Amino acid sequence: MRRALSILFARAPLTVLALALGAAPLVGCGGPPERGRTLSRAEADAVRQRARQATDGDVEMGGAGPVAVAPAPADPTDDGGEPLPEAPPEATTLPEAPPGHLAGDGFGPGQREAVLDARKAVSEQIVASMKAETDTRSAEYNGEGDQSTSVKVRTTTAFDHVELIKTIGVVRRGPADFVARAALDRDAAIAVYAAEIARGRKELATLIPSVTRAIETGDTSVLLRSDRSPSWVLAEQQRRARIINALGGSAPALAPPGVEAIRGPARAARSRASIRLQVKGATPGLRRGVLGQVSKLLAARGCTVVEGPAGLAAGGPTAQAVLTVSHRAHRERELDWVYVGYELDIRDAGNGRGVFHHASLPTAAHGGGINPQAAEDSALRALSKKLPAKDGPAYRALTCR
Repeated sequence: MRRALSILFARAPLTVLALALGAAPLVGCGGPPERGRTLSRAEADAVRQRARQATDGDVEMGGAGPVAVAPAPADPTDDGGEPLPEAPPEATTLPEAPPGHLAGDGFGPGQREAVLDARKAVSEQIVASMKAETDTRSAEYNGEGDQSTSVKVRTTTAFDHVELIKTIGVVRRGPADFVARAALDRDAAIAVYAAEIARGRKELATLIPSVTRAIETGDTSVLLRSDRSPSWVLAEQQRRARIINALGGSAPALAPPGVEAIRGPARAARSRASIRLQVKGATPGLRRGVLGQVSKLLAARGCTVVEGPAGLAAGGPTAQAVLTVSHRAHRERELDWVYVGYELDIRDAGNGRGVFHHASLPTAAHGGGINPQAAEDSALRALSKKLPAKDGPAYRALTCR
């Protein structure tokens, strides 16, 4: 209203103002009991209408013509007497999972945490079903539960297609907590794992001739790689089949004919294999320390390691390995510091094809001490603690069992 009045005073003739404003008392101009009152939107519109009428009359009397009056800014608190529409009520219940879905609820301080917990709840139901199935089979075969089998299932079975688990609802419970519900379409998941089994079956069919030749020639680039091992691929097939069974489906055929016939000979050839390893780089102490830790990782994969120059070993397939140790040393704040890393490259001793490669560079671990020797010892202690968890998973690509 104040803006409209300022425009009127600035541009309208005095006769217009007199006619327009004479019809209503001015606010805050020493009038009546309404002093200091803010005009409502309806009153402001009435004043502008009178101003336009007065301006039209002034044109007839030779005036300057109509004056554009800027509309008053909208007042978010003034709705003309009509109530504002109410916001839709916040959902307080979670929707039911569609038929044929496996559902789980999750909780968390935020929506993201609740959704992740809900997906985890769905995955855990599948893994629990797989474990129960494996324990039942173990009892059938052995007459009693096999604890080692249970532990193996607990660590190796997992539902690895979490992208298939969809969030169907999230609600707030309390001032700061959220509850989410996620669901998995059983049929869609079964179809995904069945397709993987079909691909695995084709992979096994192609492995049969290559593994047969590797057994004859002692080719470690085939024999010692997990992804070329019929037993390893078949174990993955069995894991997928357990997931399908846990979801209520029936798994297709896992392997083509002929796989069982080569599993035993391939396993026997791997058990005779050895890895001849050379170490280079860094200081003698660091070389010995890193070699000891890497040898433990290789032994965990069932591999026999012999330190020595490259060459074919008598009595079985041979791979040659080069372990290159790197380090960096510096002094800071009156302490010596050593940073150590390594690179391991394993190849077949006969044809030179790659078996396994891993690099933990530039630093696998570091340590400090009052002198260079103490710093090396500290770095090797840190390496022994970190390496199994840090590099152990990468060595699963290698198998000598």
